[in-house]
Amino acid sequence: MKKILVVLLILAVAGGVFAQQGEWSLSGMLEIGTRVDFDPQPDVDQNDPALVDGIAFNEYDGIQGKLAIGYNRDSINVGLAYSTMGGTTIDTTFDGENFKGQLKVNGLTELIANSSYNSTNLDRLWGEFKFIDGMITLVPAFNSPDTEYWVSDKTGTLGGANARQDWKTAGGNPFGNGDTFTKVNHKNYLLAGAEIGALGFGIKIPDLFTPDNGAWASYGTKTGNASSGKFIDSSIRQIIFGVSFEQSPFEFAAQFYIEKYGIYFGGKFFAGPITVGLSFMGELDGDGKKYTDAAGNVIAANDADPKFIKIGGGVDYDGSGFGAGLKVFYSRDDDVIRVANVITGKTNYYWSEIGVEPYFFYDAIPSHLQFRLDAGMFFLTKTDGNDSAKGTVWALQPQLAWNFLGTGAATGYYNIDTGIFFRYRLAGADLRDDFNQNLSANILDVIFKWSF
Repeated sequence: MKKILVVLLILAVAGGVFAQQGEWSLSGMLEIGTRVDFDPQPDVDQNDPALVDGIAFNEYDGIQGKLAIGYNRDSINVGLAYSTMGGTTIDTTFDGENFKGQLKVNGLTELIANSSYNSTNLDRLWGEFKFIDGMITLVPAFNSPDTEYWVSDKTGTLGGANARQDWKTAGGNPFGNGDTFTKVNHKNYLLAGAEIGALGFGIKIPDLFTPDNGAWASYGTKTGNASSGKFIDSSIRQIIFGVSFEQSPFEFAAQFYIEKYGIYFGGKFFAGPITVGLSFMGELDGDGKKYTDAAGNVIAANDADPKFIKIGGGVDYDGSGFGAGLKVFYSRDDDVIRVANVITGKTNYYWSEIGVEPYFFYDAIPSHLQFRLDAGMFFLTKTDGNDSAKGTVWALQPQLAWNFLGTGAATGYYNIDTGIFFRYRLAGADLRDDFNQNLSANILDVIFKWSF
């Protein structure tokens, strides 16, 4: 606590020096939520008591509070923040005419006590250059921002909603889509892109800036740190090419991932309040490697590279105070053997799934209150071509979101700064065979959020 007060004192003194040349800001956030699980053990034939837990809106957060002090001068912003979830951070961003970047450090108080270099404290470290009037972009990232390149419709992306997920712990929106190959968050890579009118294209090369101990391995030794990556396997074979095109009323994007013969393409058509989307994503092959133990013995007799494909499409209507949509997808992926969360081989079976997800929302009070209902039916099959197991999973999630400040009705967590969220999730399964999966849910979430 004393260290935080010292830092605040330094900032206060600095404020007296720089106040006339820049602007200071103060912000904060509180989040308190509760979850009531009405059926903690759905597979147990007894009246097990309901359980209650403290939660946050998103599964990666908990009950929390944040306080931030910022100083902005021209294109530079420096912020100091304290979070009950993540300790103390300092964040520096700059945004020039043809360049920008960010440095964010976690555990500031620990760094003050011990100034030795530790890459694990770097939460964000990346920069961007633009050349030829913004036509060419170059981004070297050690710890990247949370972003995605060359992307359009994501209905057919891998991940997102599926019948086999744990519906109790799925995030704030388990009906959401997955991610494409270029999705990055705290990743290291070099990206080069170009935009020529409505056409954009580029290349992303990962793992060129692997963490080390802050210096070269030793004098005269330019490479060979303990964390060094293999240039061909870790970088060249992981290259992703991307292209995008956007000209009203169409947009299109595609990606190719060398290592796994990964393909993504998606597009959208816009007609006033109506949007129609279609996308496909697949990992069609891999390097065929076999996984071995420490003695060199093959753990899995089969090719350890599973194949995945997913295709989907949807129609969305977003009117004034009312919206609705329908998403449909088909996916197929190899059944795999996992050891400590690592895929070590494949079985002779594969999974196929058909998902149908309608939704609608209504602004009951346009300035304050929105109601939203998401629903899903998922038809699941596991087969080797001869024997098969089938199952059906259904899910409902009604939500109410109250915007206390009256700045507009919405249900998204980041769309409401101060308000109350009510979320009820009911999911069940009709399993003709035993899938040994936790597919049921009967939970109520209430989350309170304040921001200033």
